[in-house]
Amino acid sequence: ESVLLKVANKLQYNTSNLIYKHLARKLIQMLRRAYKYTTSFTTLCRRRRNKNTHASTAKRNASNLDNTTRRSSLNPLAWYSRKLESHPLTTKCLTSGFLSGLGNITCQYIEHQKKENTNTVTGIKHSEEVGFHVDWTRTSRFVILGTALIAPTVHYWYGYLGRMIPGNSMRKVLERTALDQFFFAPMFIPTFMTSLMLLEGKSLIDPTSRGEIFSTLKRDGPVITVSNWTLWVPAMLINFKYVPIQWQVLYSNSVGYIWNVYLSWKLNDKNE
Repeated sequence: ESVLLKVANKLQYNTSNLIYKHLARKLIQMLRRAYKYTTSFTTLCRRRRNKNTHASTAKRNASNLDNTTRRSSLNPLAWYSRKLESHPLTTKCLTSGFLSGLGNITCQYIEHQKKENTNTVTGIKHSEEVGFHVDWTRTSRFVILGTALIAPTVHYWYGYLGRMIPGNSMRKVLERTALDQFFFAPMFIPTFMTSLMLLEGKSLIDPTSRGEIFSTLKRDGPVITVSNWTLWVPAMLINFKYVPIQWQVLYSNSVGYIWNVYLSWKLNDKNE
């Protein structure tokens, strides 16, 4: 078309015949109109091709997303990770309550097996000791404390430590661990013990009950704190060094399962 347009222009200006000039002018107009329509048609085709390509890409991406979501829904870890992102505190509270209760049930089972073995050795058999039955009242106290006390406190405490002492170097990890174990733990352990005894029915108002609480704290508090350091200092070094911040409470709850077995035994042993 461009070649014909050049020929028509040359014919228009070089010929002296008016008819030829008029025909050349008409030819130029027709060629320009044809070129315009051709360009518009090409643009329209290109747009439709791009639209189809985008639609196909979007459909393929949606299909891949559905497949990924379907696979993630079958993966408990991926599901839990999404819940940590969407509802971090609620997820940590429910997890902590579950693991605290599970630790207490495990402690009760160990105590039951120990009594059964002792009775077998001594030849004593009590009818009420046949079979294992969970003390749900005792377990519920640990569930309540794990949900309402441990998880929220640890959630905000770890977040504060991460903001106050950022970084992943060994020095930063040691500083966070030192603050956690030698500043936070000695205050939190008596708080937990006191809360547990209050749930057992003791009172800070009654002088006799208050005396029992202080006596228990004085007797068992230092022993539990030292035992806490034995388990939790190496555990928290690993936690602060290698575990991402959103998973640190879950890691602590997992280690806390072992700790709750010991704690349940220690705090219940005085009542045996």
